[in-house]
Amino acid sequence: MTPSDGNDGIIQSHDDLSDRRNVLISDQNSPDAIGDEYRRLGHSSSWSFSRRIRSFISDAVAGPGLHDVIPIPDGIYGIPFKHPSLDISGVDLPPEDYAEYLTNTLHFTLSPLYYLFDKEVFLASLHQFYRNQHSQSNLWQIKMLLVFAFGTSILAREAGKSGPAGAAYFGRAVEALPDPHRLRQDPIVSIEILCMLALFMQAMDMRRAAYDHAGQALRICLTQGLNRRFDAKRITKHEFEHRTKLWWTVYAIERNLSCLVGVPPALHDEDIALSMPAIDPGQGSGLVMALHTDISSQLGQILNVVYGLGHQRQLGTRFISAIQSILRRLADTSIILNNDMKIELQRSSNTISRVAASLHLLHHQCTILTIRPVLFFLLETKLASRNLPMKLSDAVIGLLRVCVESALQVLKTIDGLRAHNLVDFFLPLDLESMFASAFVLILVDIITPATTEQWDLRKTFNLLDEMMMRGILVAGPYKKDLQELDGLRQKIKIPQEVTPVNVPEPVSLEGEVSMPSPGLPLEQDMIWSWMNTGENELGVLHPDTMQSAIDGLNFDFLEEPSGLDLGGSEWMWNDGLRASSHMPDLE
Repeated sequence: MTPSDGNDGIIQSHDDLSDRRNVLISDQNSPDAIGDEYRRLGHSSSWSFSRRIRSFISDAVAGPGLHDVIPIPDGIYGIPFKHPSLDISGVDLPPEDYAEYLTNTLHFTLSPLYYLFDKEVFLASLHQFYRNQHSQSNLWQIKMLLVFAFGTSILAREAGKSGPAGAAYFGRAVEALPDPHRLRQDPIVSIEILCMLALFMQAMDMRRAAYDHAGQALRICLTQGLNRRFDAKRITKHEFEHRTKLWWTVYAIERNLSCLVGVPPALHDEDIALSMPAIDPGQGSGLVMALHTDISSQLGQILNVVYGLGHQRQLGTRFISAIQSILRRLADTSIILNNDMKIELQRSSNTISRVAASLHLLHHQCTILTIRPVLFFLLETKLASRNLPMKLSDAVIGLLRVCVESALQVLKTIDGLRAHNLVDFFLPLDLESMFASAFVLILVDIITPATTEQWDLRKTFNLLDEMMMRGILVAGPYKKDLQELDGLRQKIKIPQEVTPVNVPEPVSLEGEVSMPSPGLPLEQDMIWSWMNTGENELGVLHPDTMQSAIDGLNFDFLEEPSGLDLGGSEWMWNDGLRASSHMPDLE
C-alpha cells in the first residue's frame, strides 16, 4: 500500500486487494531462524511476531538494535534432569574396516529409498572415531551404533531370539537416547537418528513406537524449517540439499507408518513449501527418490480421502469422484514405472532391481488400499443375502479387476524376488505387501468366486514358513490369519468345479489382453480371466485395466450431485444407475 498524492492524508491502495498475499506468511524460514541451536518459532508465534514487528519498526525509524538480536536458546531455567550416559567401552565394536563395510551395506541397501545420512561425511567421522573415541559426541555415537545395527541385520538375513541380528547395537542406542530437549540441540543428527530408529523398530515389530519416532522426526523438521525453500542467509546449498533429502525421507517414512498403524498423515502436502522432487528419467538415484516421494504423497492422499473421518466415509458421489481422482494419479505413476523402472521376473537369468520392485510394491499397495472399502461393503452385502446373486455394475467390476490384478502382481513380484534371493527378511515391507495381497485375493474370491485358480496360495504359505524358520516371528500370525480366512472362504463359497493352476492358460498376443473364455459367468470372467496377460508385463498394472476402471466411474449424475444421495450405493449394482462410459464389451 502506498500513500495517495491527495491532501486528505488517507493511505489508499493502488493494488487490487484480492491479489494481495498474506505477507506475514513466507515459504522461507522466519527472520528469527538464525542457527539450529536457537529457538525458532513459526509465523503464528506471538514471540516471533513481536520480534518481527520490533525489527520492522526499528529499521524504518533507525531505532536502536533489538535486545535479542541473537535469539535466546530454549530452556532459560536450565535442564533439571540428567542425560543418559553412553559408555562405548562396554560395546563390542567391529574392527574399523568391517565398520566401514557395515556402513556401505546400509547405504547400498536403503539409500536409494531412504536418505538417512551423508555417507562420506559419516565415514570421515567414523575413521576419526576409531583413532580417538572421544572425538565424537554421544549423539553421533548413537548414530554409529544404529548404522552397525542396520548393517549387521541386513547381512544376517535372519533374526534371533531378541530380534534382528543387530538388536544389541539397537538396544544400546535406545538406552542412551537423549530426551526431546537435548535432541533439539543437534537437530539434523537427531532427525537422522529418529529415522533410523523408526525403521529399525518396524523390524522389531514395534510399529506404534516406530510411528512415534517418525512423528518426532517430522516435528523437528518442521521447527527447523526443512519443509521450506532454500534460504542462502542461513545454510549453504550443499547443506540445503542434504536437509531436503532428509526431509523427503522423513515424509515417506511417516506416511508409510501412518498407513501401517491406521491413522491420517500428520502433515498435509499444502503445508510443504518445497517442490516435490522432479520425476526425471535421467536422474538415476534422484528418480528413485522422486518416485518414492510421489507414491508416498499418493498414499497420504488415500489415507486422508478414503480413510479420513469426514464425509468421504459414504460411498456416494464424493467417494466416486475421490476414487477416480486417485486412480488417475496412480495410472500416471504406473506408466512411469513401466517405462523407467520395469522389472522382468519370468526368467531366472534376468537381473532384478530390488529398488524398482520396492517401488512397484508400494504402488500396488496404494491401489489395493484405494479399493478396499468397496470390498468391505460388498462382503457385508454378500453375507447379508448369501442366497441372492450379486449383480455388480461395470464400475465395480472395473475396480475389482484393478484390485485383483494389483494383488496378483504383488505375489508374482515377491515370488520373483524370492527366486533371486532378494526378499527383504529385515524390514517387514515385503511381508506386509504379500499378506495384504493374498488376503484381498481370498476376499474377492469370497465376494465373486473365480472359476479358475489364478494364484497358488501355497507359495505364500511356503514363504511365510521360510520367514518363520529365519526367526521372523511376526510371519506366524500373518499365516494364521490367511489360513483362517481361507477356511471361512471354503464355508461361504458355493461348491463348484475349479480348474487346477497347472492347466495351460489362454495365450495372448504381446500388448493385447487375452479374451475371456466363453460360457463362464460374465462378472466372474471379467474380474478373474482378464488377468491372463502376457508374462512380459509383470510388475505393473495393464494400462487397459486401470483406464477401464477410471472410465467406468464416469457417471452422468456426477455432474449433478443432487441426483444421487451422497451416501447412496446404487452405482454399485447392475440394476442401478448406469455409467456414461462403460467397460469394453468383451463378448
